[in-house]
Amino acid sequence: MAGGSDPRSKDLPKQNKKERNYLSILILNLFFLSFFLNIFPSFLIFNIIHSFLIFPFLSFFLSFFLSFFLSFLIFSLPFLFLILSILRNIFPFFLSFFLSFFLSFFLSFFLSFFHNIILSFFLSFTFFLSFSFFLSFFLSFFLSLLGLLALNWQPVLQREIQDSKTA
Repeated sequence: MAGGSDPRSKDLPKQNKKERNYLSILILNLFFLSFFLNIFPSFLIFNIIHSFLIFPFLSFFLSFFLSFFLSFLIFSLPFLFLILSILRNIFPFFLSFFLSFFLSFFLSFFLSFFHNIILSFFLSFTFFLSFSFFLSFFLSFFLSLLGLLALNWQPVLQREIQDSKTA
């Protein structure tokens, strides 16, 4: 091109912004999906430990650490590699590995702690472990569904607003 700049270079900031938005939506979708799926190992471990131990404080911490370890192995490690493959295009390898490991570690820690708190809280009111599981299951299902809907509805809503402005 003589005397002019490449017109594709003007679209580059928009494309980077779209990729960052897509990355954040993907990571948050994975978070809400693993939030919902994490209740099953948390409940299983909580049920087993609570049936053997009388002390609720000790059973809470034992089930928390075991479910944290299990959720890190089952749910967060596949997400670690997925997030790593996405972040590797944006950051250097060491930084992307550190960020993805920190995200998956924090995800497992938060989910295990939250689900064990929910199970302990509902168990203290209901005294039936199966009923407390159903309450915590529906609460985590509702929260994860609400988060997924809010995340995935936002780009559709922005596209509708943009289409109405251009029309």
